[in-house]
Amino acid sequence: MKRIVSLLTVLVLTCTMFSTPAFAYRHTETTLIDLGNGLTAEQTITVYDQDFRASTKRASATMEYKNNGEKIGTVTLTATFGYDGSDAWVVSASGSHTLESGWSYSGERISDSGGTATLTATIKSTKGLGQFPVDISLTCSKNGDIS
Repeated sequence: MKRIVSLLTVLVLTCTMFSTPAFAYRHTETTLIDLGNGLTAEQTITVYDQDFRASTKRASATMEYKNNGEKIGTVTLTATFGYDGSDAWVVSASGSHTLESGWSYSGERISDSGGTATLTATIKSTKGLGQFPVDISLTCSKNGDIS
């Protein structure tokens, strides 16, 4: 009986060690960007590593925009990339946004070229404070490095 319990314990531990949930590992990097005229953006890039055996990565780049310290809103580009050691490509890409009152969002366009996904749009003040372009990119290298 002890031998069966020991064997079952070893089997369960072995299965647990080799099963890795998708998107289990995460790396986040944040950068503050001065856009001029009192506008700033805090860019956060988050990379979700998939199963070690998979040759895909999912990442998001979120820009939080502020006007003289007051939050305008956030825009996020999320992309899934494939890579094989000699090339990288965009599998899918999507965008999302939230804005504070007094601001509008228009002209969103998502494009991809090789291993780069790009989101462009325009944020405009409905109170006459002007407008500014949104330009967010995520790039995957042939080895799966995201920037």
